Amino acid sequence: ANNQVFCTGVNTSNRLGTPALDSSLENNIIRKNGNGEILLARAVRTGWDHACAIEIEGDLWCWGDNRHGQVGIGQIGGFQAPTRIVMNNPISQIGLGDEHSCAVDSTGALFCWGLNSSGVLGIGSIHDMRNSPTNVVTDNGAQDFEAVWANGGTTCAKRSTGLHCWGGRDDGASAALAALSGDGAGDLHGCPQRHSRALLGSSG
Repeated sequence: ANNQVFCTGVNTSNRLGTPALDSSLENNIIRKNGNGEILLARAVRTGWDHACAIEIEGDLWCWGDNRHGQVGIGQIGGFQAPTRIVMNNPISQIGLGDEHSCAVDSTGALFCWGLNSSGVLGIGSIHDMRNSPTNVVTDNGAQDFEAVWANGGTTCAKRSTGLHCWGGRDDGASAALAALSGDGAGDLHGCPQRHSRALLGSSG
């Protein structure tokens, strides 16, 4: 069906969004809170052991390994079923690194959370963590973010002034520029870490 989210792989850390931990699953349908109604999404991204999806209406849902707060539920620890993340405005775009998450909302504000290794959260400090979405503040206070991209050690965001990157690596800018300059990767989103794949269903 259109906009259903399917995940395939081994369900370590609940990264496939189902209570059946450590099971090997194929095309598991993501359900709200793990066993509720089917989550219908317009975007899905994966980290090392966690994932997030933007629901059609703009709500953000995340699940999986929360040992560094990367799911964003306001606490650290545990393996989370798909949980709605509390945000003030609808989410327009998301980017996930290995152990951190970022989201741009409909007003242009950027939020990041999870492990702040090498300052990837962009919150003015390094080597700590945030367990809920934390606003990334620019030098001039402008909230003009259009898109965000993340990998293991870098976060990059597209603003009206161009592409801005931060974190501990210098290899993210070219990949981010390619990802943020295109029209999207389509329905199939590659999962180069520990998911086999995450797929947005489409009619056909």
